[in-house]
Amino acid sequence: MSSQRRPAGGVYGPYETQRDTFGEPLPAAVAALHRSGATRAQVGDIKRNHLHEALDAAGVRLSAYDRGIVDWLACWEPEVVQVVTGWISRANRAT
Repeated sequence: MSSQRRPAGGVYGPYETQRDTFGEPLPAAVAALHRSGATRAQVGDIKRNHLHEALDAAGVRLSAYDRGIVDWLACWEPEVVQVVTGWISRANRAT
């Protein structure tokens, strides 16, 4: 990863390919969980927490419906969730 991918403040991306996300925090954490024999629920929890941390850092208030969408997004592959959190962090940094 280049230094441009991880500036201070936890801003991630942009990503040109799925492979670009592999060394980032979420995909790396999920890979470690898989190696340790974690359950599907544990993997979902870490993806959900990653999204909530990005949203909280950006000051985004969530409704019950919004939280349901976060739960739905947490079912996607970690690389997808990493890209979404990258969008959030980059948008927050731009404001």
